[in-house]
Amino acid sequence: MVAPKPPSVKNTLAWALLTLQRAVRKRLSIDAALRDERIQPIRMEKRVNAWKRKQQHLALGILACLGLSTPTFAKDGEGAISPDALVAAAKNHVEAVMRVPEGARLTVAFAPPDSRLTLRPCDAPLEANAAWLRDAGGPLSVQVSCPTPRWSLYLQGEAKVTAEVWVAARDLPRGTQLTAADLEARLETLHQLSAGYALASSSLEGRQLRQSFSRGTVVAPRATAAPVWVRTGEPITLAAGTGPLAVRMAGTALTNGSANDTVRVRNMRSSRILQGRVVGPGEVQIGF
Repeated sequence: MVAPKPPSVKNTLAWALLTLQRAVRKRLSIDAALRDERIQPIRMEKRVNAWKRKQQHLALGILACLGLSTPTFAKDGEGAISPDALVAAAKNHVEAVMRVPEGARLTVAFAPPDSRLTLRPCDAPLEANAAWLRDAGGPLSVQVSCPTPRWSLYLQGEAKVTAEVWVAARDLPRGTQLTAADLEARLETLHQLSAGYALASSSLEGRQLRQSFSRGTVVAPRATAAPVWVRTGEPITLAAGTGPLAVRMAGTALTNGSANDTVRVRNMRSSRILQGRVVGPGEVQIGF
């Protein structure tokens, strides 16, 4: 005898949604009856309990069709996994796998699971897994599971990474070339700085602001640019060779360039167009 094919996920989900709609309508009718006081209390209690059982079966069915494991409830008299043990497993996992910047402080907190939930004791150490973690922290979801007996659930929490970032020490207009005096350190929660941040002042010093910053505003590296050392049409110095064979001559820049950029230049003596590397303000090395 050929075994019947199991229902598809699509059909199972459709059944689950239809059952949910029926359950909602049933609940509304129960609420209306309670208001009208037309049903005897004992009959009403039976109907409410039956409705609750349907909701539990519906939830388990949805989890099953989505391929998710369901919690195993402890029997009366059995020990149960405590909420603290679940939170500790999730917290230890996050602290072990997150790559926090040097000198930063990591704080992990989770919302405790429902106190009414009781889970069978786990015969092996609890396992935890976070699908996605940002080095800067932020909201997270961690799956805590037991291999034997098999069950799992998700805990929602937040990881806060606090570190010193660099902010404007005074009002800074656009085009300012940053120096150490323009910056000061301040403790911030990193995941709240969506525009970006710098953990080292050296990554900002010498760069030019693309926008203005008011005092105390976090200076993001992407709001800065390397200073332009060579500008189109301006006279520059061309350098060729090294040591005693070094030759310097006058030229004109044909493109803008910052440090180590390759630019096109014109040799004023020969009128030849060459390529060179920007090595300093107004200076281009050719023949490199």
